[in-house]
Amino acid sequence: MTMTFDGGIAISGLAPLTPTKIVKPENFSPPRIIGEPSQTEIDARIRQQNAEPATAVFRVDGKIVATMRDSGTFFPSNAGAVTDGRALDATSLEAVLRQRYGNTLQVEHYPAGSGPAFGAILAEVHGGKGYLIDTRI
Repeated sequence: MTMTFDGGIAISGLAPLTPTKIVKPENFSPPRIIGEPSQTEIDARIRQQNAEPATAVFRVDGKIVATMRDSGTFFPSNAGAVTDGRALDATSLEAVLRQRYGNTLQVEHYPAGSGPAFGAILAEVHGGKGYLIDTRI
């Protein structure tokens, strides 16, 4: 069979493709890549992450714009752009956010281990019951 494409280019020996239905076997499980965490490991990481307490919560008009935890910073919006990708401590982050939001910025600092759990922060930000983050890095 000869097919002609745009510009008049003719190619012979091609067969037209016909759609087919791809059937996934009932008990199909994709192979696990060596070094990739198991679902059990992923679930454990998510539980650990969601239980981690915040050390500082930054709000503007009652909405969370950033949080600090021992393991890092979380920006639920484009507020993270103000840091230019720099890792900042809570004091430095507060200064940068205050430059952006002025006196509308409210900061809640918590002693170690006493802040709201990250899972609760995610639920507040996303308006849901809980929000799991898969941290496969």
